Amino acid sequence: MQSPELTEAVPNLLIRAKAAWRLVRDSPQTGRAHADTIVVAARAQHDWPALVAALRARGWAERDVFRYDDARRTLDEAAQIATRHRLAEQLAAVLATRASLLLETGAPARARRDIARARAALDGRSTADLDLQAAVIEDASGDLVRAVELYRGLLGRYRSLPGETAWTAHNNLGVILGQLGEVGPAERHLTRAIDLSASLGRSTRGFAVHNMAVLAARAGHLTDALRRFDEAERIFTEIDFPLVEHYMERIEVLVTLNLMREAEAVAHRAVRGLTQLDGALLLGEAQLARAKVLLARGAYSDAEQAARDAATALTRSRGRPWKANADVVLVDARVRAGTANGHDMQRLSRAAAALGDAGFLAETLSARLLGARLALAGGHTSRAVAELDQIAAMAGSRIALIRLVARLAATLSAHHRGDAPATRRAALSGLAELERLRGALPTAELRARASVHGVELASLGLGAALSTRRSADVFDWIERGRQASTLLNLRPPNDPEIAAALAELREVTSQQREAEDDLGSDPRLALRAQATLEARVLR
Repeated sequence: MQSPELTEAVPNLLIRAKAAWRLVRDSPQTGRAHADTIVVAARAQHDWPALVAALRARGWAERDVFRYDDARRTLDEAAQIATRHRLAEQLAAVLATRASLLLETGAPARARRDIARARAALDGRSTADLDLQAAVIEDASGDLVRAVELYRGLLGRYRSLPGETAWTAHNNLGVILGQLGEVGPAERHLTRAIDLSASLGRSTRGFAVHNMAVLAARAGHLTDALRRFDEAERIFTEIDFPLVEHYMERIEVLVTLNLMREAEAVAHRAVRGLTQLDGALLLGEAQLARAKVLLARGAYSDAEQAARDAATALTRSRGRPWKANADVVLVDARVRAGTANGHDMQRLSRAAAALGDAGFLAETLSARLLGARLALAGGHTSRAVAELDQIAAMAGSRIALIRLVARLAATLSAHHRGDAPATRRAALSGLAELERLRGALPTAELRARASVHGVELASLGLGAALSTRRSADVFDWIERGRQASTLLNLRPPNDPEIAAALAELREVTSQQREAEDDLGSDPRLALRAQATLEARVLR
């Protein structure tokens, strides 16, 4: 429903411009159209406060649809007008908005300068929006511990926060706490963000639901994650909101389910689309996601190159911790391809330290596990086993990924110590963890696709069983290995509706790739059809 503040019957252009800003947060295209109308009227009437407010709304709408160059020009003009006419409060608001844009386009230093300039415009005073943007800068730069301090400080410092500011703080804090492994607090903040979105518009609810889906996936609740991803996608589709960021986050869940073809297609679309835009921040993340998918598929050379591209982009846009993520993937690809060397061990050690300092718990453990594998390959068994034992101590974590890494580390440690009984026990514990994960999935097909992670555990258990020379144990582990392997080779689904939807999905995916290669085609049509079919198959 259109706000009465946006109708021509309301003469106050500033009120209408502020209403357009709120509408932009709900529907970028509709809000942009209203902002454009107000810009024309404000110019004609020389209403400078209304013009600045309307340009700010237009700039954010352009940012939401990835028109970063246009957004930067629009916000530059708004800042110039506010400066010329000494509109200090509005200048601070525009600079805070532009700082967010600069951050997303890979210019964190310029973003920090805009925040400093905004504080100077207010004679050194601060506002909730400026404090929020300072936290967002540390968040995007990878200093998660510092970002948590700033978000919590903001929420505790102000008795009453504007709804949009409170929503952003709760939403972003929930995301970071999920990355740091604090599932309960993360869920509380994201739930609060969903509650606040009721008065802010559908896009804010879509983002909060989407982030709750990511948290559910990290905690191993994949049924809930898929359901929430579907809900977020429906919201974004209804308001014609770009789906690039949404699909990038989905890649992680698709990989967890071993839906590699689907994950690679989504990653390819994200990289291809963002390469044509000015979004350096998102491009680096998309390249990293694609590198991870290629690694999981066994395309090690392509994964190494994609990781190098991601490291270059992320060094410019996100800083050391995010580059460290790309370096881990790069070394992993080289280890699996058999081309790793001593320099890779040093690179991995630096990456693990950077990830640990920034608070990336799961990523740090994965890097440490890879370092232990590299040490084993280099003949440094004692050092590797000591590291594996430290990782194994994390088996009580509430995060599913950390528990799995810990179980695998315990199994590898026992194997390389030559302790066959301990190897069998640890492998059984790891397979039980995987079985619980599969049990959380809604369909037999999805449960089967999640089983790829059990192959290494079953192989290690079988090796330990062979050393006992007891035929019953050997046959028992052969059966476990057979079950893990056959779950990866799926028969066509018996349900005719699912089979038909899968066939349609393969056809639409093929059309999407053809559309992306044809500059005269509009790939969005095939993309929307694919989104609908994916949701149908998953349900």
